Amino acid sequence: RIVKMDMALAPGLTELRWKSEDVIPEFIEHAMKVVSDVSGIVDIMKGNLRKICNILSSWCKESILERKRGAKPLTPEEFDLGHTERVGRRLMQMTDGGKEIHRFLKDSSESLKISKSSAPWKAYVDFVNNIIIEGFVSTIAVSLQYLCEILDPLIIARHEMLPVFDVKIGLE
Repeated sequence: RIVKMDMALAPGLTELRWKSEDVIPEFIEHAMKVVSDVSGIVDIMKGNLRKICNILSSWCKESILERKRGAKPLTPEEFDLGHTERVGRRLMQMTDGGKEIHRFLKDSSESLKISKSSAPWKAYVDFVNNIIIEGFVSTIAVSLQYLCEILDPLIIARHEMLPVFDVKIGLE
């Protein structure tokens, strides 16, 4: 479509003059139609990419680990129970987000009316995949940063936090 747009605009750059009054309205009408078509597709693709980025950003808003302020130390079993539930919720959120991302990519593909095996489409999918990978990395980084914070003795002391775990050792 970009090539079609370039071809539609070329006469305006090379052939038409202001004295060509009889063909200018026809040229403008045709060029506007082609450019509007391309603009609509670009708007759809930009909107879908923005929505994909919003999904990825929503995953980074909170850590997969959770510790409430002033929480008492937990036994490893208590921590595991709560953590398993939280991981399950996050997995569902990410699965639903993945389905939405797939739907947005499909919508972009349909608006382009391009073969999914074509080189330009594969390049676009690679571009989006890289954005998704960055989103996963950011999501993991948020959780790792939070883990470092709740285990760092200096941060624990500064915020007067209690230890995360309550471990009891019995001697026999």
